[in-house]
Amino acid sequence: MTKNSGLPSNFTNYVKGVDANHAWFCTDKGLAYYDGVNWAVYRPSLADGKPEMTVRDASGNVTQIVVRSAPAHNYILGIDFQGNDIWVATASGLSHGVHQP
Repeated sequence: MTKNSGLPSNFTNYVKGVDANHAWFCTDKGLAYYDGVNWAVYRPSLADGKPEMTVRDASGNVTQIVVRSAPAHNYILGIDFQGNDIWVATASGLSHGVHQP
């Protein structure tokens, strides 16, 4: 639930487990990643549509991270991976991300 996690919404379309402690959550208000402790949310800003990423730590502190891109829409239908690439199905089409360390 949003009240006790970093999920951007209680409406979840899809969950993609990575392992026992890591998972991706596709919601109607963005794409969330849980690493077993922290939550990261990737989406176009609800206020102005610009790409945003927020990280919520175990204490509930939220930090904004500057990013250059985000999924095409906040309504995330599903995700899949191909190597280090992520494919994100949204209400406005398919988005593609490439992991850059």
